[in-house]
Amino acid sequence: MTNDDKIGCATPRDPIAIWDDILDLAAEDDADTGEPTAKDRQWSQRLDARVKSRIAELRRSLTPTDAPIKRGVTIPPEVLALDRDAIVAQLEILRQGEHVRYSHQELTGLSDNNLRILLALALGSNRK
Repeated sequence: MTNDDKIGCATPRDPIAIWDDILDLAAEDDADTGEPTAKDRQWSQRLDARVKSRIAELRRSLTPTDAPIKRGVTIPPEVLALDRDAIVAQLEILRQGEHVRYSHQELTGLSDNNLRILLALALGSNRK
């Protein structure tokens, strides 16, 4: 072995690392310049549904099963006088203040009466 053999033999890069770099560059270019196809949108919607489903599953698993159910909630007159938008706004203010948490984040499946009960309970727990 001569000195000339040692000079030109740099350690070759791992082919997998080279391939990863090529894929990263192609993905960045596609993200910058590419237009999504109908197939891309469908894939994205399916992935979004799976992620939301998994988040809901994790949220349910973290919800205590032994939480007491309050029945016969008395709704104060000031809450009875509110319309749906005002109730939702009040609940959002309480939720953002980190004093109240509820599982129906969008509140779309609840009736006005259910929202009034939720607000009455939330206000009752804040007054303690």
